[in-house]
Amino acid sequence: MRRFWRTFVSVLMVGTLALSLAGCQASEKSNTQSKVGTREDALAFYKDKNLNFIVPYNAGGGYDQYARLLAQYIPKYIPGLTVVVRNVPGGGSLTGTNELYLAKADGLTIGILNGVGMVADQAAKQAGVKFDLNKFTWLGRLNNEPKVMIVDARTNYKSIEDLKKDKNTLKFATNGVGSSEYVTLEVTKKLFLPQMDIVSGYNTAAEYDVSMLRGEVLGSSGSVSSRMPLIEQKKAVPVLLYGLKRDPAFPDVPLATEITTGQDKDLAANFITLLELGRDLAAPPAIPQERADLLREAIAKSLADPELVSKAKQAKLEISPLSGPEIEQLMKQSLQMPDDLKTLITKALAG
Repeated sequence: MRRFWRTFVSVLMVGTLALSLAGCQASEKSNTQSKVGTREDALAFYKDKNLNFIVPYNAGGGYDQYARLLAQYIPKYIPGLTVVVRNVPGGGSLTGTNELYLAKADGLTIGILNGVGMVADQAAKQAGVKFDLNKFTWLGRLNNEPKVMIVDARTNYKSIEDLKKDKNTLKFATNGVGSSEYVTLEVTKKLFLPQMDIVSGYNTAAEYDVSMLRGEVLGSSGSVSSRMPLIEQKKAVPVLLYGLKRDPAFPDVPLATEITTGQDKDLAANFITLLELGRDLAAPPAIPQERADLLREAIAKSLADPELVSKAKQAKLEISPLSGPEIEQLMKQSLQMPDDLKTLITKALAG
């Protein structure tokens, strides 16, 4: 009898222990499952991983500078992450943008995009486009800058009205056909200067600046920050601005929408809306939502980081961020551009 009770107690203890262990395992499994899809899960995923950051242009340019500055701060807000910037130039940024779009949707690849240029390419159904801007995972915007048109300060042209009065051919320089600068000049040609001769093929803004200083062309257009050195050095005069408001650096220079009426005013306004896209950040379509949210959060905090803001100011890199959802909405609006602007962009892309 005593042996029976000993055996019974032993079996009971073993059974109790087994049930306890099973309960712990079930609890642990339940806790693990509850973390899936959460911010905590995303933080765990990115720990000790590399984030591939695609720049669709050569090293050293504006897009590259912005990407490398941001790459220093994202790991501050996603602990354990290493950001690796990789330049993938080609096709006026098409090569890198296509690679970003087709990358694995795991949240380990992001990129900086030329919003204006890519909308133009997609709207005009440009050959080589393998992406759909409606499907990217939009993470935010680094900046947008109004476009300013400048002329050689040594000439007698001091305003857009002076240029309009001259019926002779006016040469303006830009980079590749279809670039945002090229499109800006095409818009200007249609609205104000039908006598404009657009000279393309320069690789960089520095090259067409030299061309202007040699007297080969009259001027160019570009972002305010890229044209500002020539303006500050009194080597160029700003004559026209595409933006939502006048620039305090040259308050007397008119906005395109201020000196147009009717359909021309609508065209100028729609083009300015397109320019609001600026330099955008995206990931491939359909990455896990919690990872997209964490990347958006880290980017927003990075762009608000006082140290980054200070470095950007020193490097003369303008920071004017928008959130991922805001850029997504702006992108949808831009892709629904009116036919007259789409026709003009298609013409610009065809050269």
